[in-house]
Amino acid sequence: GPGEVRLSGDGSFLCGRGDGSSRQAKVFEVVRKRAKGDAEPVYDSIPHKAAMTLVSKSKIADVAFCYRGEEPRTCDRAAVVGVDGTVQVWNLDVEFRLREDPKVLCEAKVG
Repeated sequence: GPGEVRLSGDGSFLCGRGDGSSRQAKVFEVVRKRAKGDAEPVYDSIPHKAAMTLVSKSKIADVAFCYRGEEPRTCDRAAVVGVDGTVQVWNLDVEFRLREDPKVLCEAKVG
């Protein structure tokens, strides 16, 4: 519902879940840093500006992050579900730091 967020399983992105009031989902990059001598990176910050914006044809009810089956698992897809039953699968494997936009890979209406 409103105020809920989705964090990708690899910890690299987060976005609002969607509440059916907007056609846009803002995806933020989670900046992580590895301290000297530490094996795992720690969360450092989330920039104020979105890394990507997913723009749907219908108002967004929910967003889920998806992964390739390869190891290490990296978040490279997002599924966006519209309130009208439209499902879009987005490619997040883009150079968003260079302002390359994510692309819709496929779209279908279900239900």
